[in-house]
Amino acid sequence: MSVEPINVTARITQAGKPVRAKVALRYGRNVPETETDANGRYSLRVWNAGRYQLEVTPAEPVSTEPHLDMLLIGDDMTVDVDLPSNRLSVQVIDEGTKKPIAGAVVAVHSARPGGRTLRSVRTNARGIAVLPPVYRGELTLHATAENYFEGTPINMMISDATGERQIALALHRAEETVSLALVLPNGAPAAGAEAIAVRDPHTTLGPLWNGRADQHGILGVPQSLNGAFLAVRHEAAAGTIRMFPSGETWTLRPPAPIAGDWIDGLHVGAGILAFLKRN
Repeated sequence: MSVEPINVTARITQAGKPVRAKVALRYGRNVPETETDANGRYSLRVWNAGRYQLEVTPAEPVSTEPHLDMLLIGDDMTVDVDLPSNRLSVQVIDEGTKKPIAGAVVAVHSARPGGRTLRSVRTNARGIAVLPPVYRGELTLHATAENYFEGTPINMMISDATGERQIALALHRAEETVSLALVLPNGAPAAGAEAIAVRDPHTTLGPLWNGRADQHGILGVPQSLNGAFLAVRHEAAAGTIRMFPSGETWTLRPPAPIAGDWIDGLHVGAGILAFLKRN
């Protein structure tokens, strides 16, 4: 029985003009990719029907994040993409020192006619993250970084006239911390354990704070988080969520799959579940 290839052909434009870009179709570990020609056209061949992630990365500016779309591919198809021409970037800074924060995670929520997009980008050494092209509509940005409180989200409207712009997001450093010792089930320090803090374990909002334990399993938790709930994960232990403070040492349980939405006697929301499942 012969297997027939499936051809995906199209044209990539930006504000109606052909653009040079890398184009990839992601399907598990199989990532066929190519580049557009001078007319913005590309052609890719796949061998399996299914759901693919289309990734379009404009050649300029070099650090631009790819535009992402989900495609259901069954037969030969044409997928034209007209990207917006805006070039938006975010710089995350320390509110007190005004210095850039490297490695901050910026959540990008774009609501446009016909759909919504939610993704995240990470800042470079200069605290800057270049966003993918953003379609006309409402854009919401908020940032998090280790040992900082979550910043106030920024909401803005994107129009066809939006061009090049850098947006500043300031984060407040968490001061006056309390040491919490995290211990693995075998008694070893839970080095590198990750933690987030929320006021309500069932919240749909982002975390108030996030941090990481040092090589001795010591996590510095801001005193201002007293009464909040702390969720902790480590690849060698089961995820946990407890009210802070509840002892100076937390011994984590052996690894176990998460079943349902009750953890350590608490009913938790999708955000906490997603965090704890990413061990």
